Amino acid sequence: MTRGYIEGLLSSFPKLMIEGQQHTTVETDAVRYVYQPLFEDMYAVLITTKNSNIVQDMDTLQLVANAIPEICQFGSQDDIVENALQLLSVFDEIVSLGHRENIDMAKLKAIIAMDSHEEKIQDIIEKNKEKEAKLELKRKAKMFEMQRKNAAKAGITGAFPSTGGIGSMGDAFGSKNSSNFAEPEQSTYNNEYSPKPTTSAPATRGMQLGRKTKGAEMLTSLNDQVVHVSTDEHISVVVNRDGGLENMEIKGDLSLIISEDDKNATSIRIACLQDDSIQYKTHPNIDKNQFNESGILTLKNQTRTFPLNQPVGVLKWRFVGQSEDSIPLSINCWPSATGDGSCEVNIEYELNSVHMTLQNVIISIPVESGAQPVVGDIDGSYDFNRSTNTLDWQISVIDRNHKTGSMDFVINTENLNSFFPVSVGFDSSTSYCQVQVLEAISENQSVEFSSSSKITPDQYYVI
Repeated sequence: MTRGYIEGLLSSFPKLMIEGQQHTTVETDAVRYVYQPLFEDMYAVLITTKNSNIVQDMDTLQLVANAIPEICQFGSQDDIVENALQLLSVFDEIVSLGHRENIDMAKLKAIIAMDSHEEKIQDIIEKNKEKEAKLELKRKAKMFEMQRKNAAKAGITGAFPSTGGIGSMGDAFGSKNSSNFAEPEQSTYNNEYSPKPTTSAPATRGMQLGRKTKGAEMLTSLNDQVVHVSTDEHISVVVNRDGGLENMEIKGDLSLIISEDDKNATSIRIACLQDDSIQYKTHPNIDKNQFNESGILTLKNQTRTFPLNQPVGVLKWRFVGQSEDSIPLSINCWPSATGDGSCEVNIEYELNSVHMTLQNVIISIPVESGAQPVVGDIDGSYDFNRSTNTLDWQISVIDRNHKTGSMDFVINTENLNSFFPVSVGFDSSTSYCQVQVLEAISENQSVEFSSSSKITPDQYYVI
């Protein structure tokens, strides 16, 4: 597409909008405009082909609209111009080559803060290597000093050079880049198993008082335990407002990080939900038969080892839901016109997967620009986000003891369709597919390990 064509599409958009119209889409013969008000006289606009998926387009637009206030706090035209480069960078993370990237608001915030999960892992690995190098240096320095003293006692004066302080030891021990402190050799484990190398060094951060980052917590965990196992699930759900499941998919993976040589052949025994609708897939270098028979993830070739200080994926799984009962959290939104130009909206949730605990739950209901919701009874709290025109219902914890909740509000509009799509976000450290690490085994003996688990909603909508 040429620049002139794009400028023509943008200049046509204001002419196509009809004042007072409640829709957030408008079409021409060639394209569709999906838009959402941001600030006064300012819109977020997504231009797509007419045959594109409208649900995905609205999801992408919602992510764009949520990202802009994270960068532009004041919402003025000058603010947009001042932060144009950062906005373009964020848009490029969301849409690349005309296609939506697999990214959510949490990941986007991490990118904006330059504090991504990959950087944290890399920081942990680098800090572990530095710590090991310093310990090795101290050990060799102590050994060298003992040898020098023993030689002096034996009357051998010229056997060792004099040490004029720690700085003169450089030639005796070699620099940090010498063989004493070189990177560990690549394991005989298949290179396909190793993660992709990072293209840049991790960012250096200054001291921050009173704040313990997730990276620091994970570093502490890795320092405490030689074996660390992490499970990560991503969930995508689209439910029809009238009932019925449009789409549900969960993808998960289990990764292993080992930090000491004597544990680099460790096996992991896990428990997981046995269901025909869940497909488990082990890495080619993992013994599939042993996993199917006993739930043990171990190397097929016992002469191989896992690479050190690197997250290694050993198991993946995929679940496709077939009914609305399979979604972890069901949402019912019931808007009804009152006959006086207003709507009364009742919305409720119920936890279907009672083994899960959801934290920091936010259920976002879109509202029309200029409308003011009046909230009545509510379980939890709420926030009216004017920058995104959403009523955000906030629940701190949903679990088996707090399975249900409701909220109702009144708003001055009669457009029943304006309250959709309802979006859901949450944090959770419990696996939907109930994947649990039971034991870490090295040389036929149980060893201590640490584990972490999380599930991330990539998209969760009632449309």
